[in-house]
Amino acid sequence: MLPEIIRPFTLPVVKLFFSKKVRDFCKLPYTSHKNGCPNYGMRDHCPPKVGLINQYMDIEKPMHLVIEEFDLAQHIQRMLTLHPHWSDRQARCCLYWQKGVRKKLKQKVELVMDILKLDAVSYVPEGMGVQMYNTCLQSGLKLERIRDLKLHRQIAIVGYKI
Repeated sequence: MLPEIIRPFTLPVVKLFFSKKVRDFCKLPYTSHKNGCPNYGMRDHCPPKVGLINQYMDIEKPMHLVIEEFDLAQHIQRMLTLHPHWSDRQARCCLYWQKGVRKKLKQKVELVMDILKLDAVSYVPEGMGVQMYNTCLQSGLKLERIRDLKLHRQIAIVGYKI
């Protein structure tokens, strides 16, 4: 049973889905990035530099999802009210909100790791091969599909180092 203080934003991982193939999603083209994520091969916590999660965390020991939620729909509405000439894409732009969400997630991760005495974290689990949609679903958290995204969730996985 999780302590009450972390229960609202922490879920035990019931089943971890991971595969080296998940990391290939980072190379898929998307708007303004025809070669995929610009961080691929550049950052230490991104593929191919980072290893699979089972090379970093002991996946046989308890692992937890730490979740920070951001009401993207409310943010979009506020931005379009402030800037009526903006497109939906401009109003969604993560440059205006992502840094704050990541900071809050990091604070939650530090609290969870301290309380549960954990020593490993991944802020980019997909880069380590974790299929987050299925992992979250099996752990009791259904994620929205990107196209319909109204509630953005930044999710870290915490556990024990190998």
